[in-house]
Parts: sequence; structure tokens; C-alpha cells
Amino acid sequence: MHSFSQWLFLDESNSRQQNRFQDFGSRVQYGKMIEERIIRVLQNEYGWKVSPVSSKEDKYDKVDGLVQKAAKQVPITLPAYMQVKYRDTGNDLLLEVVWELPNGANQLNPEQLLTGRDMKGKAQIYVSLNQAGNLIRVRSAQEAKEISKSMLTELLASGRKSFRQGANEIRIVTDPRDKRTKVNAFLSPDSFSWKADYPVSENMWAEPEYDPMTVVEPATPATPKGISPQMLAQLETAITQGTATMPKPNNMKKVKEFQKYAKRKGVDVSVQGNQIILKKVA
Repeated sequence: MHSFSQWLFLDESNSRQQNRFQDFGSRVQYGKMIEERIIRVLQNEYGWKVSPVSSKEDKYDKVDGLVQKAAKQVPITLPAYMQVKYRDTGNDLLLEVVWELPNGANQLNPEQLLTGRDMKGKAQIYVSLNQAGNLIRVRSAQEAKEISKSMLTELLASGRKSFRQGANEIRIVTDPRDKRTKVNAFLSPDSFSWKADYPVSENMWAEPEYDPMTVVEPATPATPKGISPQMLAQLETAITQGTATMPKPNNMKKVKEFQKYAKRKGVDVSVQGNQIILKKVA
């Protein structure tokens, strides 16, 4: 894992933007650290009670905790699932609305296109941190989805690649990992009808303190060597969407390693001609 100080060598804002370009595993660990700090502040300073969720709920349902108690009224009945939506490049809430935009999307019912992670996720509360790192913001996930759906309808009708509705925007973008065309919404926290904000007393961007006597073992690689980011992205697609396809690499050794790794993730990988077919095992 990269040293946290790598994100602190310039000013705090620029250093967080640098994090966007680190490897995927480091970015996940970085986000988890911020997530843990946010939950700790809500519990210790504001009396929230947040129960942990299983790794399966975290991965597939896109939730980070189950809120049993909150200091301020929330727009739904507790307990409720929460998701920490950490961003290092903006103050807005980012939602993936459409997983992969098909040809002729403007001819389809927008309801059929709501395939993005956030549209399928089970979070009922979104929790985020402002760029200054001094304010935790709590918003309704249902309201965020309704705003996104409304903007998607307008976007498709306009025939443009982006559409703005007040302080909110929706865009057709290319996923940086697997290059699929998808749709993201960027929502201003101020545009929600219900808001709860919690000032933060500690420095949320502070470098973690380490015990110099503690020996840190090198991290075990999460994936075998030779499995590319594109292969991992298609594996994630199969896990979340059920199936995926990709061109077959020339190196069959890589294919076999990928088959073994995917099997541990519950996905069957088969070769059909020049294509690899990934299918989630029921």
C-alpha cells in the first residue's frame, strides 16, 4: 500500500486528487480509511449506532453499515442501510445510473436502463464528507435515485451527452477501467429536500499514526500476476450483472489462471472461439 503521505506532499485538495490515479487496490484501502473515520465520528460525537455489515453485503449490496440509531431524524425508518460515498475530486455525490448504455437507449423506457451500481444498491442513506474535511453530510438515497432517474429521462430526450438540472448534472461517460459507456449523475448536496449536516472536530485527512515497533508484513497480492485490469473489470461485471464477454488473450496460461481465480469468486469462465464467456454460478 502506498504511504498516506503521498497524498499530502502538496496541499490537501491536490493530494487527494492524486489518489485517483493510484492503483485500484490502494484507492479502495484509502476510501475504507475515510469511511472508518466518518463512522467513528458519527458514533463518538453524535451518538449514532452503526452495526457492521457482512463482506457479501458490502460487495454486492453496496452498503457500509446498518444505522440502528441516529442523532437527527432521518427520512426513513431505522434501522437503515448506509453507504459512505467518498470522493476525492468533487463536493457532489456521484451515482452510477446506467451500467452500460446500449445502442438506441433513447427508444427504451428509462426504467429499463437503471442498471448502475447505485440504482441496484440497497443503501437507504448516503453519507459523504465535504472537500474541506470538516462536514459530514447525510442525504436520502431514495431521493438521489429519483433525481437521477428524472435527469436520465431528460438526457435521453435531449440527445446530448450531458444534461444539467439546477445544480445537478448527468453525463454519458467512458469507464476508465473497462472502457464501457455508462451514465453517471453528479448531485449537489444542497439540492436535496432533506439534509442533515454534522461538523467534524478532528482532521479527517491526517496521516495515520503507526507504531514503529509494529512489523508490517508485505500485502499478499489480491490477484494472480497476469490478470489485467480489463479482465478484473469483466469479472466484476459478471458478478454484478450475471454474465460478461471479452476477447480471448493469446496466452492460454493467463486464461487458465483467470479461470481459477474467477472460480473462487463464483464465476465460470469458458472459451468459445475468440471470446471468453463469464457466467455467474447460481
